Amino acid sequence: LDTLAKDYNVGCVFVACEAHELEPHMFFGTPVQSEHWTDIGATVHNVDTVDFGVPTDDAIDDAIGKAIEYKEKHPEKGILFHCKAGKGRSVLLAACFFVAYLKWSAEEAVSFIREQRPHINPNVTQIGAVVRFAKRHNEGSGLVV
Repeated sequence: LDTLAKDYNVGCVFVACEAHELEPHMFFGTPVQSEHWTDIGATVHNVDTVDFGVPTDDAIDDAIGKAIEYKEKHPEKGILFHCKAGKGRSVLLAACFFVAYLKWSAEEAVSFIREQRPHINPNVTQIGAVVRFAKRHNEGSGLVV
């Protein structure tokens, strides 16, 4: 976390997990908790999302609205979209942020993330949520699913 705070200047975190995924586990240890983020000065928003699933359109709109509001108030700070494996749910939210904030198409957003993190693996439902978001916010997606 210190690296994220220092090297990436993370000031706002969106956690796209279910509550039970954040509980301590006897074999896998304790996942990062909200208080760990707040201890480094980050604001935390929970976007309750089932593994391999998608939040509701309203939940996505709310999260991205908060992310944009944060970025406009704190342009020097980074925003982290986080889920358990970093391959699907966080990709969905980050792509929607790029669609809304940078006015990118869904395809541009997902392609950019894939270039930075080749191991991502959003499923068709998650990609579909990005496409729907793009249609609602930018009058088109640029991506055929």
